[in-house]
Amino acid sequence: MSSFQRRSRNLEQKKTKLSDSNTHQKIKENFDSICQRVEELEKSNDQDKFSFAIVLLFSALDKYISDKFKLCVVEIFNNDRELSSDKNLMDFTISIKYVLDHFTDTSNHNWLSHAIYDSIRYKSYQKYDKIIKVLSYIVDRNEFKAELRKHIKDDFSTFQNKFNEYNKKRNDIVHNYDSKSIEKHEISYHYVKDCRIFIQDFTLFIDNFLKIKNT
Repeated sequence: MSSFQRRSRNLEQKKTKLSDSNTHQKIKENFDSICQRVEELEKSNDQDKFSFAIVLLFSALDKYISDKFKLCVVEIFNNDRELSSDKNLMDFTISIKYVLDHFTDTSNHNWLSHAIYDSIRYKSYQKYDKIIKVLSYIVDRNEFKAELRKHIKDDFSTFQNKFNEYNKKRNDIVHNYDSKSIEKHEISYHYVKDCRIFIQDFTLFIDNFLKIKNT
């Protein structure tokens, strides 16, 4: 399908069903549970566990962003969330297969969730730029970044550099393990803790921003 377009309010439509596992609260709880696991690993004083904590944290961020995006698109389709501009979603594509499935079986309320998942399942949302890009489908990019600037304690370039540095550390860890390299990247307890707090604060901002936009 060339683009996702929101249906008009005056057209009768069946809402796409949202399961209990796809609510904003559940998504946040799942992310927070991983952060609790990371916090436990921080106390280990073990380099391998410190490395695992960084990788686990970014995996949790990836899933959090994917789940949030999918849920918000479904809310927009159901007219449960306002969209700043219909053009925002024009570049997001889904397979026509799911549209045909929907019209073949109109009792299937999960078709859109499946279509979105299929469209993004091979994409990763662990880098700042990629996260901003996928969120810009559902919110105004400039407004999001303006509010983020107000929220963060550092200046914006420092924030971006810190985000990229944490992500680079994650990539270095994964690539070293993949290649069975003996090279070690020393990671301290404070480094893991600071990374966790940084990512948690970012997701908390996203949570609050999306709540405000949906009021």
